[in-house]
Amino acid sequence: MTKQAQIKEERILFEKFREVYFLPSGDVFYGNSPDVILKGKDKIGIELTKLYCEKGNVPEAEQKQIKLRESIVAEAQKLYQSQGGKGFELTFSFNRANPIESKNKKKLIKKLSELARNIEGFSGGDLPSQRYSNIPELDYAYLNKNEYPDPTWRIVTLTEGSELSKNDLLAIVREKEEKAKGYEKCDLYWLLVTVDFFDPVQDREFPRNDFDKIESEVFDKIFVYRTTGEVLEVK
Repeated sequence: MTKQAQIKEERILFEKFREVYFLPSGDVFYGNSPDVILKGKDKIGIELTKLYCEKGNVPEAEQKQIKLRESIVAEAQKLYQSQGGKGFELTFSFNRANPIESKNKKKLIKKLSELARNIEGFSGGDLPSQRYSNIPELDYAYLNKNEYPDPTWRIVTLTEGSELSKNDLLAIVREKEEKAKGYEKCDLYWLLVTVDFFDPVQDREFPRNDFDKIESEVFDKIFVYRTTGEVLEVK
């Protein structure tokens, strides 16, 4: 994501947050460090960040895996149809316990294409796991037997979102506290952690029980905002 796209996304998320959380009166300005300045009775600097399931710089992180899956499924469909394949649609769910390795990308493309060829006589619906037992990266496959002039193979995520934990937040808070050394001078600082309900690499269920408060010597308030409209104030 480019810096410009990131800034635009942050503004959209903050505006959505404002719709469900009553802010003190004042003028809102979008900056850089921190991301938002609210100038009213107090000058409040608000830092925005996302909560991801894993760090994005490791190969098994969902951010990286999703891009790999999308590329592989698209290439597998292209390979299958270039060999005279049918116009049916396939839907796949990938096994997070067996992340895709980049070095195996070509092999996986070929295996998915071969799977499609091998089920051309199948009646449709959920594919028996035996059909793809040689593809440990998969944990589900579905065949839509109808044929289309412009079929699309898809990816779904079947795993349930895990619950938000204190450790998830502590790691983010400590990282942002270090960054705060370079913030514009403000009277107060807030941290807004966003969780995109529609993004499987971010989604976290809010805890059903009381959530332990987070201690911070930098941030006066810490929020977790889930794009379903839920706000959890953890400090």
